[in-house]
Amino acid sequence: TMIDTIEVIDDYTLEITLNTPTGPFLAALGGRYNAVIPKDSAPDGETLRRTAIGTGPFMVEEFVPTEKLVLVKNPDYWEEGKPLLDQVTIQVIPDEQTILAGLRTGEIDMATLEDAKNYLLLEGDENLVLTRTPAIKHDTLELPPDTPPVDDIRVRQAILLALDKEAIMEAGILGLGRTLGGMPPAMTYWSLPPEELPNQTRDVEKAKELLAEAGYPDGFDMTLRTIVGYGTMAADAPVIAANLKDIGINVEVETVDLGVWIEDWRNLREPITRNAWGGFMDPDLLYYRHFHSQPDGMDFRRWNNPTADEILDKARSSVDPAERKEYYDEIQRMLAEDPIMIPLYS
Repeated sequence: TMIDTIEVIDDYTLEITLNTPTGPFLAALGGRYNAVIPKDSAPDGETLRRTAIGTGPFMVEEFVPTEKLVLVKNPDYWEEGKPLLDQVTIQVIPDEQTILAGLRTGEIDMATLEDAKNYLLLEGDENLVLTRTPAIKHDTLELPPDTPPVDDIRVRQAILLALDKEAIMEAGILGLGRTLGGMPPAMTYWSLPPEELPNQTRDVEKAKELLAEAGYPDGFDMTLRTIVGYGTMAADAPVIAANLKDIGINVEVETVDLGVWIEDWRNLREPITRNAWGGFMDPDLLYYRHFHSQPDGMDFRRWNNPTADEILDKARSSVDPAERKEYYDEIQRMLAEDPIMIPLYS
């Protein structure tokens, strides 16, 4: 652990002493996994999941799983004059057409939309304000390097070079986003644009040459996993398959339930798959867990790359943002040269 000691100074103050300099510590402390709760208020995970006890601007009045969450103003919130709202009701509505109808009638005040088609349907409605912002969420193609035939770096590079990311994004989100080379643009300071990374321009001939060098002059058959209910994956998988067909790779798309997908992911059995990442504003929280070898990280794709481990360790132990950026720039370049994970769009 990075924490050496925690000392209580007074009712509202803690002093935390770290074992070593840790650049992302404050970002981690302020993240979603480190909410402040009263000691012994949640003896098991189930209680904590159903009864939120914290220091935020709202308190839970009612929680009906898979249906709604009703929040009311916290009269003891630490910031005077906040929150401005007395109550917020968050509804779970799986059908986006129902959400559109609620927005148009005024029954719903605010919503997020997953389907780009529904965003376009609302454009021009003078009674609504539509906002598009860069997202930390991003879609990727995963190529675990211990899984034949992508266990050869030349095959992974060939797949990357065969992809038309603009066409894939157009299919997935109707072009309402950006193609990626590394981290999503929402990570502002840390993100390298595609033009600053290698292997980001489609090159079918070079991809064919790499496949031939790897022993696949006639291509091969490959299964690509997607997840039930993920509309972007269903929409863009045929384009990915068509791109790879151009270099002789015959793709069969399989669709599995999210539970099956997560079970394989957690147990380090991830196959060649589409993925949709959430994200964090600090790259350590995004990359260390995913790409650092065990036991310090999870290395879900089984990269086992000592050079990457060393860079990620140095980036974590630095408290100089400029120095940390140099390290994460290098990691993004490494992943573009050895594409075990191909960022597609955000």
